Amino acid sequence: MILGIHSNVAGDEKGFTSGHAWISITHSGTTKVYGLWPDAHPIQLGHLGVNMLFKTQYLIILPLVLLLVSCNGENMNIYGKDDISFSDISNASTNEIRIYFTAIAETLFYCPGANSSEEQGSILIEFVRCPIADTCDVSYPAKRDDKGEYIVLESTNKAIFFRSSSSLEQIFPRK
Repeated sequence: MILGIHSNVAGDEKGFTSGHAWISITHSGTTKVYGLWPDAHPIQLGHLGVNMLFKTQYLIILPLVLLLVSCNGENMNIYGKDDISFSDISNASTNEIRIYFTAIAETLFYCPGANSSEEQGSILIEFVRCPIADTCDVSYPAKRDDKGEYIVLESTNKAIFFRSSSSLEQIFPRK
């Protein structure tokens, strides 16, 4: 994905009025452009109220577009494959497996733990990405000790996979 941020501050010989600004987003070969026109631009004269309405809409819409595009198609409710790292995964006792993890540091989200499902004889876990002001239900709440954050699963002979919306990675037993 390519994000372009553009402006025309000086105007030019083609009649473009200074003050025009826009962003371009190119994703998978398709480019979309979102822009603002200055009040003095020839197409805006006589339509200043309409232009102000468009400016207000863009001030609201542009940050939302950037947020959506920055998600890279990942499910916003679970952490993606590049957002979680695993430091230790082992049998803590005969009846439990501890999965130590680190989620990316975010201002508006945190990881309360993970949920799981079973498919084709394997356990699939997804780490929940929760808004900081909310409480999100999880099957395996995050705990903390001197080694860091971890979740506890019952001991199993089944393979455990980390699932994000775009990938599936076996994390136990380690290959």
